[in-house]
Amino acid sequence: SKNNFIVIHIMGSHIYYNDRYPHEFSKWKQGPYPDGQEAYANSQLYTDWLLQQIYTYGKEKLNLQAMVYFSDHGESLDKSHNPDTFDFVMTHIPFWIYLSPQYRAEYPQTAEELTKHEHQYFTNDLLYDTLIGLMHAPNQRYDVTRDFSNGKYRFNLHNLTTLLGEQPLTNDPVNAGK
Repeated sequence: SKNNFIVIHIMGSHIYYNDRYPHEFSKWKQGPYPDGQEAYANSQLYTDWLLQQIYTYGKEKLNLQAMVYFSDHGESLDKSHNPDTFDFVMTHIPFWIYLSPQYRAEYPQTAEELTKHEHQYFTNDLLYDTLIGLMHAPNQRYDVTRDFSNGKYRFNLHNLTTLLGEQPLTNDPVNAGK
């Protein structure tokens, strides 16, 4: 019956992928033990299952109004996520936001803006302002232009960077010609 903000940090698909999921999630393997891409896929399968469990518990027991999931970084299967051997694959992260029907009814403008921004570019260093916007709890540090859920969100492919501001997203080969 109270408002709660819960953060759950999971290990996800960090290197040593075999250590990131229980044996029963070992769906893909070419030899006796999953390795490389197979182990990475198994770790993602487990993460998906775990997120489903969290969502279901929150919805059934905690009156879940919103749920945000993102990774802190992507993973290059041959380089891991070492910034010394940077590859733009390391910047491709899952990021999604669930809004309950009740939240959508109470904050239709927020839901509408998120839908409008569905294909916009986002980096996870903008998460603070987005969470503040989702909670409708502005403060002195909140910057509406950094809030993905706000119509004043100002970022796009051409003004976002990664790797501590050293790499413009326009350098990502995936974005060539955009």
